Amino acid sequence: MEGQSKVDTEDNTAIPNDKQSTVSNADDLWETRSNCSTVSRASQRSRTSQWSNASALAARARAKAAAAQAQVSYAEREAEVIKQQAHIEAEATKRKAILSADLLKLRLQSAAAAANAEAEVLEAAAGDEDGDTRSPTERNDIFQPKPDPSPPPPANTRFDSSQTNTLVLPTAQQVKNSVEGCTDWSVDYKKYQALLGEPVRIRCALFYGYIRANYSLAQSAGLSLMWYKSTGHGDFEEPISFDGTRMSKEEDAIWFRPAELEDVGYYSCVLR
Repeated sequence: MEGQSKVDTEDNTAIPNDKQSTVSNADDLWETRSNCSTVSRASQRSRTSQWSNASALAARARAKAAAAQAQVSYAEREAEVIKQQAHIEAEATKRKAILSADLLKLRLQSAAAAANAEAEVLEAAAGDEDGDTRSPTERNDIFQPKPDPSPPPPANTRFDSSQTNTLVLPTAQQVKNSVEGCTDWSVDYKKYQALLGEPVRIRCALFYGYIRANYSLAQSAGLSLMWYKSTGHGDFEEPISFDGTRMSKEEDAIWFRPAELEDVGYYSCVLR
């Protein structure tokens, strides 16, 4: 009933009406504080979850950027390798073309030398049919070298490495037939550059033309290649040894080390 005091259930003590509102307000305040605490914890968990998601997204973005940079670096390396391979292939093609041209030139020279030799043989045979009374030895003299009475001029046998390092060789006529015992030989004399520390390549195109034209005969006869250095007075020093296994139909030059051709002088290519 209204106006009556409430009774405390624990000790059956009546609570005055003026105290009842104070107790009710305290309960409401406690409930409000409890609700606020619950909301605060939920908000904190939400912020923590959002931060974790943002960190994960940032990590994924960094991983993607690193992967993209790795792909760029790999592509750059691949491009450099392809560029180098293309350059190497271009150089190899160029060298192959030059070697093919040189080989064709030497083959043509060999064919011309063989044709000239055949023409001389036919001329000799024609002389027999015309009643040539010369002996076979006299007729074969057309294939033998004729002595040159004039010796080659003196040469400076000292090699000055401070100069141009050039081996100055004479003309073929100056040293032709200077060595006895030649079967057949001819040298394309030039000025050969002797660079320090590098081998010297000396061509003997006409000589190798003879080898190509008579390769089987040269093999069966045991002929070999010799290089002689002139003293400058018409005489020749000991021959420069050469590995005969390199004498083949495709060989068009000989390689010497600088120590073997260290002096300026005259050199002769001899088949014997």
